[in-house]
Amino acid sequence: KSRYFEIVSVENRVEEVRKADIDFSRSFVTPLEAGSAAFAARESGSGKLTVVKMPLPDPTGTAGNLRLGSLIAVRGIEPIKPDEDRSDPLVYEKSRILPMLECRFRKSTDPVMRFYFVVLTTPGSAPAIKLEFIQKGQVILESSGNLPAADAAGFVRFLSEFPSEPFSPGEYTLRAKVGLGQAGAARVVREVEH
Repeated sequence: KSRYFEIVSVENRVEEVRKADIDFSRSFVTPLEAGSAAFAARESGSGKLTVVKMPLPDPTGTAGNLRLGSLIAVRGIEPIKPDEDRSDPLVYEKSRILPMLECRFRKSTDPVMRFYFVVLTTPGSAPAIKLEFIQKGQVILESSGNLPAADAAGFVRFLSEFPSEPFSPGEYTLRAKVGLGQAGAARVVREVEH
């Protein structure tokens, strides 16, 4: 199903808008088997088209009453209005998560790397979490603990932060392992390249 949204800018500010980060947030529901979503933006003046294709979590990312959504690299966080809809999965506490489309961090501009994800589980349960940074097949940094207890709807929204200083330039994989019960009896794993 396609949707069309038009964003209009004042003609004398086109160059300023081109250089700025523009956040355009719309919620939509996809069937579990969707697999991926493509987002396209066309500049009306030049006709230039940009397309970004992103994988969507699939039903195989579940274990019993445990689901782990996509790992999202965070570009920024902005406050929300008190009356704003908090059912949006990108709303974390009193803020909105601004995703990074390309997962690239730079020490010079990003002293802290942030990653966000949502877990769906049994209300009140507090799943265990293990985050691993992997480079060339080797785990170089890991962190583990318990997530906060799930809310009444079964959602746990979690924002993790890591200093960028210990990381040398290069490509890494972040792996999240979420488990319930003894020894992670129900476990889900997701990975993101950056």
